[in-house]
Amino acid sequence: MLEDDSNAFNDFDSQIRSILTDDPDFVIAKFNGVKVAMASSVAYTLAIALNNNSNIKVLELRNTCFGLRDVEKVFDALHCHPSITSIYISGEMFDSEIDVMQSLSSLLACTKISEVYLSNFSIGDEAGRFIVESMSLLSAHGKCFKRLYMDNCNVGDKTAAALLEFIYESSRLERLHLAANHFTRYAVQGLVNSMKAQRINSDLMI
Repeated sequence: MLEDDSNAFNDFDSQIRSILTDDPDFVIAKFNGVKVAMASSVAYTLAIALNNNSNIKVLELRNTCFGLRDVEKVFDALHCHPSITSIYISGEMFDSEIDVMQSLSSLLACTKISEVYLSNFSIGDEAGRFIVESMSLLSAHGKCFKRLYMDNCNVGDKTAAALLEFIYESSRLERLHLAANHFTRYAVQGLVNSMKAQRINSDLMI
């Protein structure tokens, strides 16, 4: 293992040990930049740690080289977690974006997560539409989403169409960030009009 990799692993290991202590002051778990060589071992130990910690509120997985099985291990550990409210996922790191979004949808359905950050995660239009439609359905059944960040996600008008329904169902939405995607001007105007029609006092960035 290279020295940089060794230092990174030690940093992840230190965080995992902190999670395992169930320290009430340790509420943000950041596992960013996990490389391929470490992905499976980090995901496995992280899942065990999350199963034993009820205080984590924020999980960051930015630019990590997790495969689908690694993601599912971590998400399964968070199912019905009592405190998690925010999740960050970014980077081109997964085997199948649509499968990851399906796994994320299941996680959103059974937790208090109200802030979803997918910025700089090139999920594409089909996966984008899927996760937004899932969030709309959850909103229609009482789930509250406050923030959705989908900047630079390689999504387009299919996702925009799903976002119209999401906006309609999400009266408590505070921030919706959609910059650097592939929306037509008609889709953008539709989103702006929808926000105005619903009288949502939200920070909208397209």
